Amino acid sequence: MSVQLPLWYGQPRGTDLYDIVDFVDDEEERGQFRLVDDVTAGIIGFLAPLVIIALAMAGAQSDALAMVLLGIAGAAWFAAGAVSAGFVLFSEEDDEPGAARAWLGCLVVLGRILAFLIVIGTIVIGLLCLITLVMGSSDRR
Repeated sequence: MSVQLPLWYGQPRGTDLYDIVDFVDDEEERGQFRLVDDVTAGIIGFLAPLVIIALAMAGAQSDALAMVLLGIAGAAWFAAGAVSAGFVLFSEEDDEPGAARAWLGCLVVLGRILAFLIVIGTIVIGLLCLITLVMGSSDRR
């Protein structure tokens, strides 16, 4: 009587993650607290002015010329961010334009500031709601 073993018997199973994921341990970033990473901060910094422009246009409280100028400003902001990201993304590190790298650096800094302000605002609003809840629930008759 012979036992037929499956083909995978004795072979390593699973996926070797070291070929898929780059496990690089950055010594300089260890111990630093980062609220958001660079990509998320860049996206926040890129989209926040577009949201403000879109809300100003949606309010429709300005005349037609102001709306057109807001639309042009929004399109210029979008084009500058998209072209800069494309230059940095698709060029070699030694070949990338300095202006595009500086523009993306500004967007990342703007995004980090906005993320910090959003977190602080959320904490303040949460504390105010908690204080209102506690003060409203106390009966002082």
